[in-house]
Amino acid sequence: RDLHSFPTRRSSDLSRGIGERAAFPTLQLSPEQASDVRFGRRLALQLPAEGPVAVFDDDEFLALYEQRGDQAKAVAVFV
Repeated sequence: RDLHSFPTRRSSDLSRGIGERAAFPTLQLSPEQASDVRFGRRLALQLPAEGPVAVFDDDEFLALYEQRGDQAKAVAVFV
């Protein structure tokens, strides 16, 4: 396949989390929860799905979290 025929992503797509919203279940966080995520802290909540869940503060993609017992734990933090 010609290299130029592959779809590309704009940098504006990355900041809005378009790919993450398509690839993972998502969860919108409160400002307090988003602050905890920025420090990689566990969250005392139930995630909406099993496996990695993309967490957001407004339109900013912050991290991937997974459920660990009664808390959610960071798998990867991107901020």
